[in-house]
Amino acid sequence: MIDKLFLSVGAMKSGTTWLYDKVRHHPGIHFSPQKEVHFFAFHYGHSNALAGKKRDRRAKQAMRLARGEKAATKTLQRLRRWRASYLSDPVDFNWFETIMDAPQANGRFLADFSNLNCFLTPDNWRDLRDKHAREIRVIYILRDPLPRIWSHFKYHLQFSKHPAAREPEKDFDLFRTVLAKGWFWRNACYSTTVQSLRAGLGTGNFGLFYFEDMIASPDQFLAELFRFLEIEPVVYHGDLHGRKNISTPASIPPDWADYTRARLHEEMLSMRAAGIWHEKWSSLA
Repeated sequence: MIDKLFLSVGAMKSGTTWLYDKVRHHPGIHFSPQKEVHFFAFHYGHSNALAGKKRDRRAKQAMRLARGEKAATKTLQRLRRWRASYLSDPVDFNWFETIMDAPQANGRFLADFSNLNCFLTPDNWRDLRDKHAREIRVIYILRDPLPRIWSHFKYHLQFSKHPAAREPEKDFDLFRTVLAKGWFWRNACYSTTVQSLRAGLGTGNFGLFYFEDMIASPDQFLAELFRFLEIEPVVYHGDLHGRKNISTPASIPPDWADYTRARLHEEMLSMRAAGIWHEKWSSLA
């Protein structure tokens, strides 16, 4: 059983990479060489992200990235150990703890920031809480829905190396097609995810945070996160306002925005009913 588990659910394009960059060296938090392991979505049958060939590609990508960044010899040795464990079978909870490559007796949280966690059901969260983790903390960072969707769309085109990536605002049919995909739209269903988290974890183990607060006051955002985790705060002296995973600056066309607002109408009502809203969310007003 995992002693302490810290998970991020997303939302996609809501600052989780920025947060990972800030907390991955905290003495109370430990990540594997990957920010996103995707183990829990895979274990509970919501993703095939850890199927054999995909694991092989991701392991090679991690090694190439480290070599490209001219990682230290000690780091490369750790990555080789991690790769051997990562490519082993079966992919179960022992596998997850092994690839984390961290003694659990040190009292640190084992952390995984995967947006695929949004697919977990209340029963999945209960099972994880009751059978696999002595202590669990899960955060969900939300962002104004319309700009988040647009940023996700642009990032998807870039990540998939789609020909439209340089001019994402030119093909409305493509935009509608991507929005209609189940995996894409599920990331926009904040209310469904929050209801699953609340039902499966209870309020004490689940924290709701907002991207807008992260942007406005990153130091306060981090302080609130550390209070939620009940770990010692760390003062960062570097640039807390630097952005990560920046997509093309193209703006969403006004008629595309209207189309997206219409699609979001029912979800907006569900969010308000669930108390999910931020005063700076203007795109759906």
